[in-house]
Parts: sequence; structure tokens; C-alpha cells
Amino acid sequence: MGATLPIIMVTTEAQKGQVVAAIQAGVSDYLTKPFDNDVLRAKLEEFVAVQTNYTS
Repeated sequence: MGATLPIIMVTTEAQKGQVVAAIQAGVSDYLTKPFDNDVLRAKLEEFVAVQTNYTS
């Protein structure tokens, strides 16, 4: 079973047709600019396992 690489598109295009075309082309998700850090973090956490336990 192969791993997949999520791709999050960052765009100024908020038109539905552009977003649909990008998703059909393989984009995992998208962010429309401008966005803040909380929105970016939420999108990243959907696709990346965040490790919170660190060993010294």
C-alpha cells in the first residue's frame, strides 16, 4: 500500500469552478488568501499527524 502526499493549494481564486478543477486535478484541499495562522494550522492538522510527545 503506497503513501499519498497531500497537496494544499493556496490561491486567490475563490471561484467555485477553479477550486473544483484543482480538486479534480488531484489537490487534497485549498486555502483562499488571505488566511490566518489558525486556518492554516487546522488545514495542516487534517493531513499531518502532529506528534506532541518529545523525548529528550
